[in-house]
Amino acid sequence: MASPVEQRNWEIFYLRFSYSEPVVWHSLLSIASLMEGYTLRAHPKAAVAHQLALWHYNKAVGFLIPQKSAEMVKIEVLLSCCYLFYALETNLQNTDEAFNHLYGGYQIIRVWRANHKNPISLVETVFCPLFYTQTFSWLSNWFTYFKELRVKVDMNDLHPLPRGGFTGLSDASVELFQITCYGLGCARSFETYKVTHDIQEDDEAARLQREYFRSRLEHWLEAFERLYPQGCPDTAKALEIKYLKLIRRIVYLCLPGRFNVVGIHYDAYANGFASIVDEMTFIYDTAAKEFEKYQKTNSTSYYFRENIFLHVYMISIKCRNPSVRRKALSLLEKVASPQSIWNNLLSIAMIERLIQVEEEGLEGVVDATGSTVPSEWARIHDITRVPEDVPHPDGFLFRMRQKINGEWCIRDERISLNVVQGTTVTNNDKR
Repeated sequence: MASPVEQRNWEIFYLRFSYSEPVVWHSLLSIASLMEGYTLRAHPKAAVAHQLALWHYNKAVGFLIPQKSAEMVKIEVLLSCCYLFYALETNLQNTDEAFNHLYGGYQIIRVWRANHKNPISLVETVFCPLFYTQTFSWLSNWFTYFKELRVKVDMNDLHPLPRGGFTGLSDASVELFQITCYGLGCARSFETYKVTHDIQEDDEAARLQREYFRSRLEHWLEAFERLYPQGCPDTAKALEIKYLKLIRRIVYLCLPGRFNVVGIHYDAYANGFASIVDEMTFIYDTAAKEFEKYQKTNSTSYYFRENIFLHVYMISIKCRNPSVRRKALSLLEKVASPQSIWNNLLSIAMIERLIQVEEEGLEGVVDATGSTVPSEWARIHDITRVPEDVPHPDGFLFRMRQKINGEWCIRDERISLNVVQGTTVTNNDKR
């Protein structure tokens, strides 16, 4: 449960509170027991761990209830419990209760801020407004969208979504997420549909869905550009406009491909992802300079940091083009912040390890343009480089699989990466 949370916030706040606040202590024990139950899985002790988690959860609630009537309520304890209870309910798959805890925490902050115009402590000044205000508002927005994804959709039902009737950024964002959520629901239905109907090639239903969502996203963009034909003089708002268009591009690239029988090939959109990462970098750099200029650390900068990290993280693990992936990784290292709700360092370390595993055996090989191998054809065809003590004049020796007459064979091929065509020597053996 600690993994999504930035390690610094976890260590400074939750673990310290657990020593002095029984409600936080029992909440953490409940989380630990729940995780132990998931680890044990089919083991008989898993049920015991689950029951223990619920017992500590009820114990924590019991400690918290008397504090509601007390004069001096510790705001940091209440908010910590809201977040921990949200985490517990999420893992118990009680999404409505989890959302209620987030919403309740946000309302507590609103009341607290109205009554504390002049904070007198470091906790009141830094911890509550900065971390929890941004965390609860950001998670509440995303949780709303994720709740919509739970709705089952018939893939043959072309739902009449609203067509560009928004009047501002907020309405435009909501409509874009409605299109995305509905599209993902249809995509899940299509996964079942193609299995139950044993579809081996593209059919009319899938084609209609692709055309429908492309059309909806194009209509959304037309309406959005009519709303902001000349951009916006305010830098923060201009960046939000640019960012929302980028999100639409990501959806336009990925969503229609979910209706292909063989699935979506993210690597086929390497050029599109590369330009998206470049523009995300521009947005983040511009926002950082702007907020540093005015010495601001507000919800807008937090909004860019958290959302950019999520989308660039998706690109870095899905699109396995070496240059695009390294661009995305560089941006993630810049965006990572100790005030994030995610453990950014862990995510970056995972991507670095992913690159290392997928490019194992091909380190240090570059093509004529200086780009790092493996190229797309190398990765797709499961090609590995054979180490050699002495360089060969005809190029590097690669080993790959090939299906000949219905049987898999090993083929060795020399390829010169400095010319378009290399000298080829093949040696076929049945695997």
